[in-house]
This record gives sequence, C-alpha cells and structure tokens, in this order.
Amino acid sequence: MFRFILPAVLFLTPLLISACSAGDDKPSKLSEAKEIVTETPDVDEVKDDNRQQVENETKLVQEARLTEETLVAEETLVAEEKRLAEKQTAYLKMQQIERNKRVQSEKQAAAREIRKTEAEKVTVERNAADLLDAQARREVDEAEAVALLAETQQVEEQRQEDQLRLAELQKQAEVKIAEQHKQAEIAEQLRGQEAAKLQATKLQAEALKDRVIASGTFTKKKKAIKGSWSIVMDGGKRYLRFDDAFKTKWADDLQIFLSPQSITAANHKNAGQDVYRLAPLKSKNGAQNYAVPDNVDLSVYNSILIHCEEYNLLWGGTDIR
Repeated sequence: MFRFILPAVLFLTPLLISACSAGDDKPSKLSEAKEIVTETPDVDEVKDDNRQQVENETKLVQEARLTEETLVAEETLVAEEKRLAEKQTAYLKMQQIERNKRVQSEKQAAAREIRKTEAEKVTVERNAADLLDAQARREVDEAEAVALLAETQQVEEQRQEDQLRLAELQKQAEVKIAEQHKQAEIAEQLRGQEAAKLQATKLQAEALKDRVIASGTFTKKKKAIKGSWSIVMDGGKRYLRFDDAFKTKWADDLQIFLSPQSITAANHKNAGQDVYRLAPLKSKNGAQNYAVPDNVDLSVYNSILIHCEEYNLLWGGTDIR
C-alpha cells in the first residue's frame, strides 16, 4: 500500500504549487489540493513506510533469488540424478550385455564340449568296431592257419607217399632196365656184336621212354590247383606233365617257374626270385606238356610254382622232391 503513496505525493506536489500560484480565482483547485494534502500521510511516515517497503521488497527479491537458486539447484540436482540414473541404466545394460555374452560363451563352450564328447564317443565306438574286426580277422587268420597247417601236413603225407611210389617206380624201372640189358646182352651174343649194340640202344631208348623222374600233387597258395603232375623222360627229353584232372582258376599272365624255394617257404614276395621261367601256362584245365631244356639242372630247384605275373600273386605249386 505504501509503495503507492510516495508516487502520489510526488505527483500531487507540483499540482499544489501550481494551484497556489494561480490566485484566488481558483478556489476550487486550491481546495482540492488541500484536501489531497490533508489526506496525504506525513513525509517521514512515508519515508519510513518506503524504507520498510524497500526492505520488504529487497527481502522478497532475496527470497525470490534464493528460491530461484534453490530451483536451479534442484533442477541441477534433478539433472544430475537423471544423468546418474541414465549412467546407472547404461551400466546395467552393459552388465546385462556382458552377462549375455558370458552366457552365450558358456553355451558355446558347453556345445563344443558336447561335440567333443560325441566325437570321442564316435572314436571309441569306431575303435571298438576296429578292435572287433581285428579280432574277427585274427580268428579267421588263425582258422586259415590251422587249415593251412592241416593241408600242409596232408601235402607232406602225400609227398611222402609220392616219393615212396616214385622210389618203387624207379626200382621197377631199374629192374626193367636190368632185364632189358640182360636181353640186349643175349641178343648181342646171338646176333653178333653190331646187332647187339643196335638192340641195346633200342632197348635203352625204350627204357628211358616215359621214365618218371618225379611226381606229386599241387599245394594251394592263393588259388586251388587240382590234379597231379610228373617229370618224365620221353625220347631222351625231359617233360613236365599235368594230368587230365589238372584244373585251376584262369588269369592272364600265369607263368610256370622252377624255384629254389620250397613250396612252404614260397610266397607272393619271393616267388619270382632266382627262378627259371619254364613257360606260360597253356590252359586252366586238362593234360599239358612242358619241355624242360637239357641245360636246366633240376637238382638246383626245389619246387614248381604257378605264378600270376600281372598281379604278383602265387597261385600255388609243389615240391619237386
């Protein structure tokens, strides 16, 4: 209220001075001025009121300033809290991302471990299968070894029988030769020396004809070989003969070797070592003759082999002795 008094006084003072200077002809204006002055409070009071008003206004301004500063501080605090909240949110998101990455990494590690375990399981199963296969093959090999041993024993028995039969045939041939020689001597005595020589030569040739030097049956190595064989003298020449029962599986490039190896020791690796290549096999079955050259010393060789040159496989064969 008092803040309006001082402006009013300042406004009315010029009017009052103007009215006094105007004279008596304006009583109404002077009266008005007096009334206004009468109604206007005392200047000291006005000053006191004005001072109080100024103090109040200063106080209000200070309060307003404090309020504004408080609001600014509160806004700053709110902004800081908001920034901290956003930072906390970002930190929490980062932690969540890290947790997700860690969980994903753990899942991937677990998946790798599962795959590794499955791979190890497959490896163990494969090794077990390989072990079973190896055991089965070993059993088969042992069975074949037993069968081969039995067959070898049988062949050995057959060879011994053949040797006995050969010895008997040789003994019979010797007896026959002795008889023929005796007959030749008688003929020589009867027909003269020249005629006796011719007769003796003829008888000797006949004695040598079809004389069996060695014989036997075949031993299987890779393929079965049926029938029997013999080495005979015919007309002063040696021949390797296969009988009518001879039969084996056919393959290209089957060769007949005379080998220093025994049939037991011969295999795919050494079958072609230090051998005499007699001839290619003529047929897979039936009777066959192969000439043995005069310069071949049969005492050097211990076996007859039938060998596939193309695939380096030993079909089989037989011991000569």
